[in-house]
Amino acid sequence: MSFWTTILGLLVVGFFLYGFKHDGIIERLEHKKLKDLTVNDFFDILLGILLVGAFIKLLFG
Repeated sequence: MSFWTTILGLLVVGFFLYGFKHDGIIERLEHKKLKDLTVNDFFDILLGILLVGAFIKLLFG
């Protein structure tokens, strides 16, 4: 993978992670108990894990 592709990928993934923080998804999930989570919350958590994984893969991969 070329250097510029990695930089572009990091920017895109970073943009999505910033969007998670800016939209309040992280704060909304912080204060919920496990029994109060909905299906959409689980998808938000899964997407967040995948984005962090992609960020780490692009950074160190």
